[in-house]
Amino acid sequence: MSLQLPQDRLDGIVARHAAATEEINHASDPARTVELAKELSELDPVVAAIASWRRAQQALDEAEALIADPATDPEFRDLAYEERDTARAEIETRGREILIALLPKDAADERGVILEIRAGTGGDEASLFAGDLLRMYQRYAAQKGWSVDVLAESEGTVGGYKEVIAEINGRGVYAR
Repeated sequence: MSLQLPQDRLDGIVARHAAATEEINHASDPARTVELAKELSELDPVVAAIASWRRAQQALDEAEALIADPATDPEFRDLAYEERDTARAEIETRGREILIALLPKDAADERGVILEIRAGTGGDEASLFAGDLLRMYQRYAAQKGWSVDVLAESEGTVGGYKEVIAEINGRGVYAR
């Protein structure tokens, strides 16, 4: 499957990233610097994916040129086939990342969440599972660099929780 990406929009994103980078280097207003830093942090992964996608496109073009050239050594041609397959996979992966990044953002995506876990029917096993579930969310949040604050808890008789309420804050928590 071949993804069609809007080249003019990709060029615009790369140009805006370059302009914001230049502007942040010369900004004297702290509020403007913070605004630009936030914009750059959102653009950085998209620009990196665009650059990877374009490198893979170039590698694919070079591999196909080698394959099409009748003077290419057979062993070299086999390597070009492998390179072509690798480039196609990279193009597909990066293209999907770019398409997802181009989707409109929801205003709530950057907000935190309140997580409420209650042990269901099952007695002690349910409260143990609720405890395991909280620890799973805490580890996931730690991997993402988010903070987890337990607001209220009601412990079970053998460990775990009958009920626990936690607040998770960080970048993109609600979106996930």
